[in-house]
Amino acid sequence: MPKIVVDTSEIYDTNEAAHLLGIGYATLYRWIKGGKLIPLRAGGRTLIPKSEVERQRANSGL
Repeated sequence: MPKIVVDTSEIYDTNEAAHLLGIGYATLYRWIKGGKLIPLRAGGRTLIPKSEVERQRANSGL
């Protein structure tokens, strides 16, 4: 199976993303479930691309 290399400076784990967005962990998952944030899933982990965090911050005026 080919390996995928990801620049970790371009993704956040769920705790980092929630902190940067100023929301709680449960709210972050509601946003994901509702399609407000598009996550990456790798190895059983949910990761949020930096571009998604920046887009959401711009949309909400943060």
